[in-house]
Parts: sequence; C-alpha cells; structure tokens
Amino acid sequence: MEKIAFIIDAACDLPQEYIEENNIYIIPFSINFSNKTYTDGVDITRAEFYEMMKTEIPSTSIASFSYLINAFKDIHERGIKNIIIMTLSSTLSSFYNYLKLAAESQDNFNIKIIDSKSASLGEGFPLMAGINAYKNGANFEEVANIIEAAIEKTNIFVYFKDLKNLIKGGRVPLVKGYIATALSIMPIIRLHAANLEILKNVRSEKQAIKFLKSQFDKLADKDYYLATLYGNDESYCERIEEVFSDEIANAKFYTRANVTPTLGVHVGSEFSGIVFMNL
Repeated sequence: MEKIAFIIDAACDLPQEYIEENNIYIIPFSINFSNKTYTDGVDITRAEFYEMMKTEIPSTSIASFSYLINAFKDIHERGIKNIIIMTLSSTLSSFYNYLKLAAESQDNFNIKIIDSKSASLGEGFPLMAGINAYKNGANFEEVANIIEAAIEKTNIFVYFKDLKNLIKGGRVPLVKGYIATALSIMPIIRLHAANLEILKNVRSEKQAIKFLKSQFDKLADKDYYLATLYGNDESYCERIEEVFSDEIANAKFYTRANVTPTLGVHVGSEFSGIVFMNL
C-alpha cells in the first residue's frame, strides 16, 4: 500500500490522541496580542488564550514557514511521497492559497491540498473519513476523493451569546450586531460547503439548542460523526448533550471540541454548537 502523510492546520480541532495515533502534522497559526505573539498549540494553551481574551481581542496570522518546511523534511525522511493537506476554509483564511504557493516548490512530493470549506471538526471529520479509507487500502486519489465528498456531507451550527469577536471580524454587520447585543438576541449560524449564513435569531440558549436539534433531525443520516463545540465554558456542551443524548449514543464517533485559539479569535468565548458529518 502506498504511504500517505496527512497535514492539517491548527483550526482542525481533532482530538490530540487521534492526531498522535495517525502521525498527523499540524501547521499552527500565530495569535497576536498587543504585547506578544503566540503560536497556537505551541506556547499558549486554550485555557490561557480564553482567559487572556477577556481583556483583549487579538488577531491571527500565518505562523512561521519553518513549521511546514520541517513537516516536509520529516515526511521525506520517512520515505513518503504522497501528502494530503487539509486547510481551514479559504473563505475564512488565506492559508489555503498560502499552502498552494508553498507546495509548488516541493518537487519531491505528490501533494494534494484540500480546502475544507469549513472549520473546526467541519475540517477534521472529512479528514477522518479519508484516513479511515486509507487504513482500509484506498490509494492516494481515492482518499482525496473521499475527503472531498465528505466535505459536502458536513454541517456546523453555532449559536453565540457574545458577538464582540464576530462584529470585529466583520462576520456580523456592526449595527445589526450592536442591536442584537442590546436586545440579548443570539444568532445561530450555519457553515456548510463554504457558505456561512445566519439562519435564525433566538433569545435563549434553550431555544438555540432546540433549533440545533431540529436541524440535525432534518439533515442527519442514519450513520454520522457528531461533536459539540465550546470556547471557555464546557458546560455549554453538557446542556446540548442533555437534548442530544440519543444522537450521541448512536453516533459512530462523538467528541467535545474545545475550539482552538485560531478560531476563538474570530468567534469569541461565549458560544456553542454542533458539527456532524453523514457517512
């Protein structure tokens, strides 16, 4: 079986044990506070990040090119020629285009860069589908095709209590954002195949979770992966799990994902939601 190496960016939110078990390389982002720049997953933890963001909303940028070069070097030393790179949606970050340019200089590899058109486990779940196929004997082209097909079967639904980061990042128009905050309205956003849209505004977390459940019931197939998302407060997931207990029990894979600082910069601290991928 031909060997394949897998590379992700730090927005992927795959469980650390899964990353280690499958020798997945991670290319981080930089988290830029006013007094210092950190590297996501290297010198700042999620807990530290969310605590610091209580007083300042930082920015993100692409980390040092050396992380990618070191990954290529290690993959070459392992004698692997085929590489699949999975990235945060190109509609949310320039990282996809950055990697395309970087890969052009690598003559020693057969590289496929895949735009996840998503984020968090909307990026991670399709990669898992590809890795499962790889373990079952799929070749390089087949694995890439499976990942791309899985992207179209993946949905993220997120609701927000705090809109400051979304407003700063331009995801919610400024005036509408301030009005929503003043009225204690929580927007529910869907991200699917690079399309980001506000589906509904609700006034309570209970209403938000009820809406998430209705969307899951409408769109989920019999077999699926499922995750709940949170920022600085894991109890958000607990409240979703109370409503989704049967769905979690029947999932082929379930995890709670503490969203990485790379995404937390843009979505804030006070949010939660679900990701699911039909199999």
